[in-house]
Amino acid sequence: MMRRRKYLLLVVLTVIAGLIGGAVSNWLFVVRTAGAQEKRALEVEFEQSKKVVVAEEFRLVDGQGKELGKLAIGTDGHPKLEILDRSGSVRALFGLGVHYQPTSCTDLRIPM
Repeated sequence: MMRRRKYLLLVVLTVIAGLIGGAVSNWLFVVRTAGAQEKRALEVEFEQSKKVVVAEEFRLVDGQGKELGKLAIGTDGHPKLEILDRSGSVRALFGLGVHYQPTSCTDLRIPM
């Protein structure tokens, strides 16, 4: 009789411990819906930031840091691309003119 009683007590305690353990693990490890939505929004923003770079000027430099090219907004507010030689002189210039017409000049000897 005593063995049966201990066995029954053991079964009841095991069931209670299982229920409590399940509730605690659910509370600890399940991601809340709002948190999941915020996490997804951050992931989307991060993925987009890897694909899009926003700046007013990009400079192309060699291994020693010498500037060899530049993509920027000119003083007239139009985009331009400059290709430089090792001495810093503009060798090619591409951009938009006053009335948004494409312009290009090559082999320029104008120092920067």
